[in-house]
Amino acid sequence: MLKIKKLDNQGAANPLMLGIIACSILLVITLIFAAGQMSKVNDYKNNFDTKVSDEVTKQSKVIADQKQAEFDEKEKAPYKFWTSPTQYGSIKVGFPKTWSYYLELNEATSSGDVINLYAYPDYVPDISGDTKYALRMTLETADYNNILDKYRQRSSKDGLEISTVQVSNVSGIKIRGNIQNDVSGTLVVFPIRDKVLTVWTESKDFESDFENIVLKNLSFIP
Repeated sequence: MLKIKKLDNQGAANPLMLGIIACSILLVITLIFAAGQMSKVNDYKNNFDTKVSDEVTKQSKVIADQKQAEFDEKEKAPYKFWTSPTQYGSIKVGFPKTWSYYLELNEATSSGDVINLYAYPDYVPDISGDTKYALRMTLETADYNNILDKYRQRSSKDGLEISTVQVSNVSGIKIRGNIQNDVSGTLVVFPIRDKVLTVWTESKDFESDFENIVLKNLSFIP
């Protein structure tokens, strides 16, 4: 008697079906990825000129700004100098030649400013206004120690940075921070005989010039 054996295909079909599904999913992911990359390529192709133009414009601006900064620095030299009369210590101060200055020179009295100097790029604005000057300098009849005490008292309250500085072999103090009401800058103070010399900038925009030009070209006879 002939016997027919029925094959059970269930176990063999499952791995095959899983393989087909996995390949299909992989194919779909590959197609999606390829479509995304193709979109980027097309975007780059279509906007290539614009992208290149934008990059050239950006780099050109960087180069132009660098050249302008170099030109501005070169234009500051040779420096401009002002020297006080000998009876006031022959104070000599230098600043960029592109700055103008306004000077008040008074007779020495028991109190008050003997020298009042204002400097600013191009021209000096009205001194009665609220301009933050690139450079201020005063020589006043005052007690150096009293002025020092005032700044030391303010340093703890207003957070001023106080350090020592030396010019013409005379030790003074340098103050950084809110040196006056609504004025943030750098200031130096020195004793000259019975008077006090104060030199400062009223804006952080000019601190580099103050440190590298003004202070390096400041001198006097004690």
